[in-house]
Amino acid sequence: MVRLIEAVFGQFYYPVEHLAWAADYGLISLNSAHLWTVAIILWIVPLLINITKLLLHVIHNKTTPTSPRQQWIHSVLKMVRYLCDLTLAIHWLPQGCLWGGHLPASVWGLLGTVSSLVNIYTMYVAQHSVSSTHSHS
Repeated sequence: MVRLIEAVFGQFYYPVEHLAWAADYGLISLNSAHLWTVAIILWIVPLLINITKLLLHVIHNKTTPTSPRQQWIHSVLKMVRYLCDLTLAIHWLPQGCLWGGHLPASVWGLLGTVSSLVNIYTMYVAQHSVSSTHSHS
């Protein structure tokens, strides 16, 4: 059920974001502020689910720095990425919602960069491990 919720929220994020963008540019006549808030909530829910799943995995599987090194590094990097994205998502909420709109550009720029670099690195490592597995077969 959790995966279904995560998938539904993830799939609805993009069309709502596109509608908000279109409303911002006057292509459609809808309230873009409400659409952006809904899009951000659709972004936050899967992040919270992923953070919770990762924490439960770490707790139940006892992932520690002494666990197999790659597994531990992968878990830490995923958590860093999720927390950067969550911080960014909350920043983009309307002012008055937690720290919505209060982070300086240098902070949200750094968070976005860190999240992107972590994602690129983990995709590179995953691709490298797949290609090395196939070359040893």
